[in-house]
Amino acid sequence: MKISHEELKKPAALTPITHGQKIVQLGSCFSTNISEKLRAAGFSVVDNPFGVIFHPTVLAHQIQHVLSNEFPDSIVQKDDVFLHYNASGTIYGMSELALRQKMKEQAELLKTALLETDYLMVTFGSALGYTLKTNNQLVANCHQQPAHLFEKQLTSVTELTATWESALSTLKKVNPNIKIVFTVSPVRYSREGWIENNRSKARLIALCENLAPVATYFPSYELVIDLLRDYRYFEADEVHPNAVAINQVWDLFQTWFFTDETRAICMEVNKIRAMEAHRFLYPESIKVTQFNDNLANQKAALLARFPAIVF
Repeated sequence: MKISHEELKKPAALTPITHGQKIVQLGSCFSTNISEKLRAAGFSVVDNPFGVIFHPTVLAHQIQHVLSNEFPDSIVQKDDVFLHYNASGTIYGMSELALRQKMKEQAELLKTALLETDYLMVTFGSALGYTLKTNNQLVANCHQQPAHLFEKQLTSVTELTATWESALSTLKKVNPNIKIVFTVSPVRYSREGWIENNRSKARLIALCENLAPVATYFPSYELVIDLLRDYRYFEADEVHPNAVAINQVWDLFQTWFFTDETRAICMEVNKIRAMEAHRFLYPESIKVTQFNDNLANQKAALLARFPAIVF
């Protein structure tokens, strides 16, 4: 099913994304879905060095921390695994020293990426967060620690806006040409309750509106929730958009950010990706050797024409 994009008109002054430009993606798991599409299309992408993060305040603080080289020391141990309250569970160490080294590496990765990137794209997931009572710190992840250690909060639009305005001000000083894109994740956080989820999403949308003078708003939330608006576009859990919905968002993304030439290049890259993914019953055969030679020649020819493509 092809969805019309007429109701979601792109801004007239939007700067196109071309191969060779650098992109940083931060935020919820939906940002990773788009990162995968961008990488498959041959773009240079740094995606969530500290793992998937849902709350806007935590994301803004990450930017501030890595740019100032002052990441807070907030380590927690779960069994024999060491975790950080400012990162997702995918960032861990089997010793405190190993975790500190991992956090340092990821901070350096994000800092370098932010200093060099052409585009920063942030997907806000939820304005509902959990504050560690001992230091009043909003955490990225509770890491399955006892519930009594945390206080649940719905952050105000005023606080969210002030935090992000400060982060963007810092970022613009070190990378004045960076272009910012915000979007709201269409993932429904039903675990928090439907009313709470909608109140949270409303605050995220209001935050994006407040930041409109310095950023572009990409309507992935509106596309999935308002235009698709059907559970056939969601996984069995009825909260996560499925592959069909993600492809619809990706199509809108290309319509907004890619020129016709860039879209044509993406199609050529995807054709080669499909060839690379092909699996053979008899990999030692002459036909497979010929296939691989043809694949290598096609890739080399494409890179000769567009050397900025990242395979």
